[in-house]
Order: sequence, then C-alpha cells, then structure tokens
Amino acid sequence: MEIKLNILLLFIILLVLVISTPIDAKQTLVALIPFNNSDLGWNGLDKDNILEGVTQLVTDKLVQAEGVKVIERSDLEKILSEQELGSSGLIDSTNAAELGRILGVDAIVIGTLTQMEIKEKAEIAFGPFKTSGVEAKVVLTGRLVDANTSEIITSFNGVGQRADRSFKISSFNGLSFGSEAFKKSALGKSIEEATDDFVNNIAKKISSIALLRGRIIKIIGSKLIIKVDNTDNLIEGNYGKLIRMIEVEELEEAVSMPLGRVKIISISKGAVIAEVIESEDLPLKGDIVEFE
Repeated sequence: MEIKLNILLLFIILLVLVISTPIDAKQTLVALIPFNNSDLGWNGLDKDNILEGVTQLVTDKLVQAEGVKVIERSDLEKILSEQELGSSGLIDSTNAAELGRILGVDAIVIGTLTQMEIKEKAEIAFGPFKTSGVEAKVVLTGRLVDANTSEIITSFNGVGQRADRSFKISSFNGLSFGSEAFKKSALGKSIEEATDDFVNNIAKKISSIALLRGRIIKIIGSKLIIKVDNTDNLIEGNYGKLIRMIEVEELEEAVSMPLGRVKIISISKGAVIAEVIESEDLPLKGDIVEFE
C-alpha cells in the first residue's frame, strides 16, 4: 500500500512539473546575409575586416534576441558557395528567398553598412570641457525578406554616433576590428551602438509581424492549395489577400500586386485549402496568399 502511495505521489509531482514548465513560443528562423557596403571612405581600414566584424557582431546579438533563431553561419556560407553567391553584393530579395527556401528558414535579413563617417573635430564637448578629437557615425540599414514569397516584409536601420578625444584619424590605419584599441575607439563604440540598435529593431519587427504567408502550389477550380510552413496560427474561416509579385525591368525589386481575397476552408500540416472569394484575375500557381 505504501509503495502504491509513493508511486502515486511521484506521478503527481511529475505531472505538476510538466504542467508548470513553460512552453517556448515558436521562434522565427532567420538567416543573416553577410553585410555589404555602400561606397565608403575607409580611412585606411580593411573593408573586408570591418564587414566581417559587423556581420559577426550582429549575428552574436541576434542569437540573444527573444523570438529569433539564427541559422549557423557555416551552413549559410556552404550554401552561398554552392549557389555561387559568395559575394553578398549579388544577393537581392529574389535570390535571397531562393536561398531561404534551400536553408529552410522563415526569413532572410539583408544588411548594408550605409554610412561610416570618421572626422576630426577641433572642438568636442565632454561634460563642461571642450577638446579636439575624432567623431564617428555609423548607419546600418536592413531588409527582412519572406523566404516563402520573396516579398520584402519590412526595412529598418541602426545608428551609432560617438566621439573620442584621444584618437586621430591616422590612428585607424592598420587597426584590426577585433582589437581592444578598436573597440575603445569612437568608431568601435559607434559600431557597437549601431549593431545594438539594428538588432533591437529586427527583433521588434519580427515580433510585431506574423509571417503568415504561403504560396499557391495547385489550383482546382475555385479552390487553392497553399503551401504554408507554419499553420499554428491559422483557423478555418480566416481570410487572406491574394497577391502576385510582378517583376518590372526598371525596378530592382518585384512589385506586390493585390488581386483579391480568399477564405480558408481546410487546414492540414504544411498546407491549407482556400476558396477564392473575389479576384481581379485568375489565380496562378506561384501567387502568394497573405493571411489576415
């Protein structure tokens, strides 16, 4: 009798532990494309060293962001090499989405080092005092691309600006990104500040945008079979917008053209069946549905 009671108590304890253990919310799996750059004056700095350092810094911080899971850089670099996309300048929203589908991620982050300005100033205020030194400003810009649809979901940036009275521009010549001297410089602190801002803005955008999009893979009459990676937040009876991505020769990015509305009538693992409610044109295989 005592043994049975002990077993029952153990079962109750285990049950309580299971019930009280928090369940992790689904994380958005993203791939961060290595940063590229606008035409910048590098002031004797190693461009590749800076871009590699910024990419690694953003990756490390993004890993710590809530609701975000980052694919391993080694896996990304392998696919970049295999797809002959080793130069980040070759990556736009269209081939980024193809890359995302190969990697199995939800979204792609494309980042650019837009501004890296370093200038000597005769007067820099430090509290009540003024002195000469170096002022640096760094601006990072980014786009979040849906890996299913190639649509640019949102854009964001990160800005950092710091001053240092102990540095001259010539002091940056040959200075390595990872060195302590670089980290303590106005430029190093500006990059740190800009990457913090950049990652915080990514996390905010991802948490506020439900990536509830899918691509039409088959059409049967007025019924559409739509491939969707995650159906957890979809409910039968929900509506969605029917969208077609239009390539325009004069534009770098495809244009999102709304066509009509659909209604979910059935949900299965990895796909939903929807009925066309209204449409300006016949749906085509490959068209996108953005669920409301």
